[in-house]
Amino acid sequence: MASGQRTDFSSQVEAAIINNQADVLENLLQQADVNMCLNNRRDSPLFLAVKLSRRAVVRTLLSSPGCDLGHQNINYYSPLDLALVMVYDNQKEPRQSACWDILELLLEAGAEPACPDAMLYVVRTALKLNDDQFILRLICTLIDCSTSLDMHTLLLVKLHRNQPLYSGSNSDEFLLRASDFTMKLIKAHHKDALSRIISCFPYYFDSHWESREGKESLFIKLVVYVTIFGWKWKDQADLSYMARVSPDLAQWCYQLPRAVPSLTHACRLALSSSPYSRQFIIPSRIPHILLNYLNFSDIDSLLPFKPSFDFSSIQL
Repeated sequence: MASGQRTDFSSQVEAAIINNQADVLENLLQQADVNMCLNNRRDSPLFLAVKLSRRAVVRTLLSSPGCDLGHQNINYYSPLDLALVMVYDNQKEPRQSACWDILELLLEAGAEPACPDAMLYVVRTALKLNDDQFILRLICTLIDCSTSLDMHTLLLVKLHRNQPLYSGSNSDEFLLRASDFTMKLIKAHHKDALSRIISCFPYYFDSHWESREGKESLFIKLVVYVTIFGWKWKDQADLSYMARVSPDLAQWCYQLPRAVPSLTHACRLALSSSPYSRQFIIPSRIPHILLNYLNFSDIDSLLPFKPSFDFSSIQL
């Protein structure tokens, strides 16, 4: 394609995005590069659509073959990074709803962050201004729409490191809700991802908590789930730390990998260890009792866990 023709397509694509003409854009993309740079800031069509909060256009671009979710502009931002900033900066604007919808669309499409500064900006600013509503909505959006290990790590790192800026009364609630995101990833990812998830546990434990009971209950819950999912605690320091919260928990974690599992639990471990298992699970075709077992509903029913919990009641 000649340079003049590329320039012409670029201006047409840009105009279609600015004017929110998703149908026009769809026709243009049959001939134009969906990842073309529209300006000297290296903004792709997806960047411009996110920046202008063009919800329908974003949908069109995401459904276009070859759309690069990892494209970075001159500031090393990905489209997801930009969407994060947009949802915070436009909270009082009429397009607020569109900004949240676009963030959800990108997360559901599997977009990943590229620059930690975006998460730093929104979390740090929200904590500094005691913007509880934004923090909780962001966490809930990640729970609903994301399975990204990178987003999980970024969220916990920024919540932990910027916690001293917060003077409100919901810091425990932030951590408890974030743990629901952690739990989702434990259940959704292949066993090999557990090490990355576990590496984030210290951000929970080293944060300030108003409720010691809440902190201990969360710690036990996370440890129980990754252990049942097949993680083997080999570091004596980990077991010693657990023992300070619950000696029975430490003993249970030590003994479980050395015990003979039931056939049903062995099957659950085998299925969860397969990187393709979730692709073949069709909920409508699996008996409800089996689906509940695969999703750890039997363990969910035992919540909340406390230091005095009887771990012998966990029937695997």
